[in-house]
Amino acid sequence: MKRICSLIGVLSLVICSYAQQNDTAQLKKNRVADVKKMQFVHAFTDNHDTCLLEHKKYDQDILLTFERMDMKCMGWQSSEEKQYTYTGRQIATILTKRDNDVFSFTKYAYDNYTEPNYILSLLTKTDDTITVDYEHFLSKKGRIDSSYSKMKTIDGSLITSNTFYVYDKKDQIIQMYELNEEKKPLSNTTYKRDKKGKITTFAVTYYGDKPTFTQVNYYYNQYGQLSSTVNNINQRQEYFYLDNGLISSVLSYNTDDE
Repeated sequence: MKRICSLIGVLSLVICSYAQQNDTAQLKKNRVADVKKMQFVHAFTDNHDTCLLEHKKYDQDILLTFERMDMKCMGWQSSEEKQYTYTGRQIATILTKRDNDVFSFTKYAYDNYTEPNYILSLLTKTDDTITVDYEHFLSKKGRIDSSYSKMKTIDGSLITSNTFYVYDKKDQIIQMYELNEEKKPLSNTTYKRDKKGKITTFAVTYYGDKPTFTQVNYYYNQYGQLSSTVNNINQRQEYFYLDNGLISSVLSYNTDDE
């Protein structure tokens, strides 16, 4: 189930990815419409030291409209590209290409909530479809306290789950946990924040036959910019900035190698 949800981007909160991106306020301030992330490598036979790892494009409202990841920078001959459209500020469609061929087309529908209440994904290679229906339950404050989802998979079977949200006094999410129809845990995600609301720790556990755990700690400089992250397997990233506040480079390494 988790793999399918990841495939079509259901309610995704990719905090690890967020850490490597520029602040949207800085992008808007500097009128940035195009961001290219180059990776320095030293294993190419033609001795070129840089590789275009990631390319992103934004509209005037700093909504992501295009992104491409080229995995040859990691040693794999594959790529993935996504094109986004919006209704207002809500995602309407995502067209996904893999190795330059269309892989899937996903459409989102909304009711009166910020999160979708229906997602339809067409896998073009196999002409299969995946659908997800959501029912959201609101608190007196109007925030989503829980969601019930019903997914129809490729083979026609139904998978249901309940997701519950926990907030702090500032109405910021600090925990999300998901249960299957038998009330057994599927996942648990937690966030710790500082007094300014910045995330200091992100942790997620996936349960099942092969449980996994990931934790990332975030550190900030005196200007409030993300300065470094360290995860639970000692992988560290350090961030360097231009004078205009945009990220100039990210240094990644394993602290065990120091």
